[in-house]
Amino acid sequence: MGGGLDRHLQRGPLPLWFQIKEQLRRAIDVGEWAAGEQLPTESELTEFFGVSRITVRTAFERLGDQGLVERIPGRGTFVAQRSFEQPVTRLAGFHEDMASRGFVASTHTLSVRIVPGPSEAASALGAEGEDLVEIRRLLSADNTPMAVQHGYLPTWVVGGEFTIADLHNKSLYRVMEERTASHPATAEETIEAVRADRVRADRLDVSVGSPLLLATRLSLDRSERPVEWMRLWYRADRYRFRVELQLP
Repeated sequence: MGGGLDRHLQRGPLPLWFQIKEQLRRAIDVGEWAAGEQLPTESELTEFFGVSRITVRTAFERLGDQGLVERIPGRGTFVAQRSFEQPVTRLAGFHEDMASRGFVASTHTLSVRIVPGPSEAASALGAEGEDLVEIRRLLSADNTPMAVQHGYLPTWVVGGEFTIADLHNKSLYRVMEERTASHPATAEETIEAVRADRVRADRLDVSVGSPLLLATRLSLDRSERPVEWMRLWYRADRYRFRVELQLP
């Protein structure tokens, strides 16, 4: 059997299903089975390890709980596509975030316009009655659509004329820094679960009604001036947020 599995399980305090799960997890982590590849069947693993089918099934269920495998009725168990984890205490642009994880980020800018600021964005940015820069982009990692971005910037942040070409496959935060030294320093963000409408489903290559994570962010620069009001719709099957909690 592939995957470098060791059929000799320890008879001790660790449950057999846990030992099998850990062997499969390590094999997936090192790339013995790639995303989308089918794992050995319950019957094959039952015979290989000399355990009951319920033991193997439990190992698969725990791997599924961790988002590492996907069980498809009538077909088998497959390695799940990798999810990207974002600590909620870390403020970074999409390009910087993906690069730090070893992935290649790309962006497709759908539109850049100067428009009258909608009330919610204008109020958050302290720009009531003013024009704002509206940005719509599709964010991808390793050529996989990850998020749809729609947001607004005060016009002073971009320092003059601003077009799609200025953002082509570039980090928005880096462009802001280069133009006006207005890189976000802090942000307040809310996250909620929503379902994909037709437009976002098409752009993210998911079915209509699929779960998305909607993040609404207001960013401030080092002088505590609002510089960005942004909404991002993330694919829930590819992105997750991590929160670290401590007792007071």
